[in-house]
Formats: sequence, C-alpha cells, structure tokens
Amino acid sequence: MTNKHRLIVQRCLLHMTMLAALLLSLAVAATTVYRTEDAAGRISFSDTASQDAEKVQLAAHSQRYRVTVKRVIDGDTVILDDDRRVRLLGINTPEIANRHRDAEPGGEAAKEWLEQRLADGVMFIEYDQTQLDQYGRLLAYCYDESGEMLNEGLLRDGMAMMTILPPNMRHSEVFTELEQAAQRQQLGIWAMPEYQRRSVHILKQSPPPRGWQRLLVRPVEIVEQRQSVLLRVNDNFALRIANEHLPLFNDLNDYLNQDWQVQGWLSHRQQSFFMQLRHPSALSPP
Repeated sequence: MTNKHRLIVQRCLLHMTMLAALLLSLAVAATTVYRTEDAAGRISFSDTASQDAEKVQLAAHSQRYRVTVKRVIDGDTVILDDDRRVRLLGINTPEIANRHRDAEPGGEAAKEWLEQRLADGVMFIEYDQTQLDQYGRLLAYCYDESGEMLNEGLLRDGMAMMTILPPNMRHSEVFTELEQAAQRQQLGIWAMPEYQRRSVHILKQSPPPRGWQRLLVRPVEIVEQRQSVLLRVNDNFALRIANEHLPLFNDLNDYLNQDWQVQGWLSHRQQSFFMQLRHPSALSPP
C-alpha cells in the first residue's frame, strides 16, 4: 500500500473518530458541527464551515462549577484552594520570570489582568472534551462572577494568543474573531515588536529565532509522511499537520502558492525548522 492510499484509509477511519468526539460534547455543551462530503464520497466533520458544508446543530447543556482561587500563577494558570491547577483553555499568555526562564514581554501584564478579575477569589469553570492535560492540570473555560469568560477577555484585550488544541474546540470561532480583532487594533502584545509578523527568511539568521513566532509564509508543496503531512514552505521550513488533525483542515491544495500568516511554536531538527499545526485557526490570510 502506498503512502497516499494509507493516508486515505486513515482519514476514513479518523472521520468516524472525530464524529464520535463531537457527539460526546452533547453531554457538556452546545456546539455547531459542519459535515462535508467530497467528490469521492469521503465525509469529514469540522467546527469550521467550508464550501458546500452542511451545518449540523447539536443542542446540549453546558455546566459550570464554582471554585475558589488561591493564587494566580500567570496569565493562563491559577491555583485553587484545594491546590489543583487550572489551565485556561484555548489561549496562551507570555511567560513570567522564574528560576528556569526569563520573562517574556507582556507576561506580567497578563498576570495582573487576571489577578484583577479574580480579586474576590471566585471563579466558575466549564470543561470541554478533555478535563486534564499531561501535567495533571484542569483544562477549563473560566468565568468571573459577572459571567465574563476570562479566556475571551484575555484575547479581546490582546493579553494572550489563541492556541486551539483538538478536541477542545467549542469556542474556536469566537476566539479566532477576538484575536484577529486585537491584532488589527494592535492591542496589548500585538503592539510589541516581539509579536509582529515577520518574514520566514528570519529563520536563516544566526542565531535563528526560537519559541512562539508569527510568520508570513507561502507553502509550495505537500509532502506526505507516515504520521503527518507537511506543507513545505522552503528547504528549511515546513508546516506539519498530524494525520489525526487532517479532517479539520480544508483540502491542503487550497493552501499552496498562497500567502498566509501562521503562528505557533517553532521546532527544529538538525538544520530544518517546522511548526506543528493542530487547528486551521493557526493559519489566516495576511
């Protein structure tokens, strides 16, 4: 079996897995799902509409839990009174200084923003598909007493960048709109030079940039691998999409020979760099 045929089989199996995950969300929240069938009869489901997609509305009830906050660690993590840690879903804020790393621009401002909203120590949390991350932290959408979602507020004020990690995609469309608006208005971190979009050619600098980056790219080739697909930008940089996340994306040919803004964490292996894409919100028109 060729890599191409193997990928087609994997996609068919993954479509059923993704649908099952979306249906499980009935237990905790209302969401909108889009069903697409291509010319070959392959069916995919996504939380993002595409051409000729059929909208499937899943009505359900979301549940929030009242908790008490002991301390704010940084802009996206808090400790509860029972010492459990809560990681705000769908966002990432710049790091603050500690013994292991230096502070990143905007990190202290994000922490202060969250401390002000949680000054009374009361917070409400709402889960998506995954309740715990690999570090044992609770993953949640967090609300203050007024009902404002803090995840959204941090994005709206330019204190955080969006990081959608499937299967936790319930608010991805709203998060995308809020971040794009903050970028256009150059709010918070988006007014800082460290978070401006830059040409992919900066990867040839010595030393090359590291960490979270916002780059202008033009994919030119699709390269199929065993467990992922690459959108190759040039000889030393590519966008990597794991096979399990492919059903969330449009036809990858639609990304070729077009200019895109991509954001995420840079990884490197030998002399090559890549950026892992888990959700199509990481790619947007420039």
